[in-house]
Amino acid sequence: TPEQAKTFLEPLSKPDAYNDFLACAIEEEFDVVDPSHMSTVAKKSGDEYILSGKKYMVDFADTAKYILISALQEGGSGWDAVRFFVVDNSDAIKKSEEADKLGLRCVKTYHIEFENLEVPAERLLSGADDVEKAFKDALTRWRLVLAALSLGASRAAAEYAARYSKERTAFGQPISQFQAIAFMIADMCTLVDSARLLIWKAARDVDMGKDAAESSALACLQVMEAGFFATSNSVQILGGHGFIQDHPVEKWMRDVRTISNYMGLPHELVMQAGREIIG
Repeated sequence: TPEQAKTFLEPLSKPDAYNDFLACAIEEEFDVVDPSHMSTVAKKSGDEYILSGKKYMVDFADTAKYILISALQEGGSGWDAVRFFVVDNSDAIKKSEEADKLGLRCVKTYHIEFENLEVPAERLLSGADDVEKAFKDALTRWRLVLAALSLGASRAAAEYAARYSKERTAFGQPISQFQAIAFMIADMCTLVDSARLLIWKAARDVDMGKDAAESSALACLQVMEAGFFATSNSVQILGGHGFIQDHPVEKWMRDVRTISNYMGLPHELVMQAGREIIG
C-alpha cells in the first residue's frame, strides 16, 4: 500500500540511509522460483502472525534493517495462501555462517532460520489484487537488474581482453593480429551487444506496462550465453595471467557464473520463453 511504501521504502531513499539495506528472503532449499510450494508457515494469532521456517541465500542478512520474508498462511495452499512480510532484523532471526560463494564475494550471503517469530499484522504487505502476478512482475524486474549486472561484467571482460591483446606480443607482433584471437574478440563483442539490446527491449516492455515475461527470459538467456563466452574466453586470451588475481577477468568469470544462478536455471528460462511464444 502507499502507506507501507512510505514507512518501509521512503527512509531508505534518504542520503543518510546509504548503509541501510532491505534483504529479501524468498528462496528455500529446493525451490528457487515458485513460492507457492514453501515450507515457511505464517499462523494468524490475534493482531499478529507467527512465522516459522528457513530461507536460503539471503544477501545482506547481517546488516539489513528489514527482511522481506515469504510464507504460506497456515491452512491454505497455492498462491492464494502466499503472504509477504516486512520483518525487523533481530537476534530472533538466526543466521548461518557466511556462505562461501564462487563469485559475488563482496556481497555477504547467509541462510536464515526463525521459529515462532512474532510479526505485527500491519507488516503483512497488501494492496495487490493478484499476488501471483505481482510476484512474477517483481521477479521479471529483478531478473533484468541481474541481467544488467552480468552484462556489465561481460562487457568489462571483453574490453579488458581486447586491450590486453594489443599490448601482449608473441612471435614479434601483438596477439590481436592473430586470426584466432581477433575472431574470438569479435564473437565476444557480438554476443555482448546483442544481449544489451535484448535487455533494453525487455526494460522497454516493463516501462510500457507490457507483459515482459517472454522478453525478459530471452534477455536472460542471451546474457548467460554472452557472459559465459566472454568471460571464459577473456581468461583464455590472457593465458597464464587470466587465472591470476592480478587481473580482474577471473573475478568477472566467477561473478557471471554466480549471477546466472540468481537469474534462474537455463532450462527454466527456456521453458518460460517457450510457453510465452507458443502459448
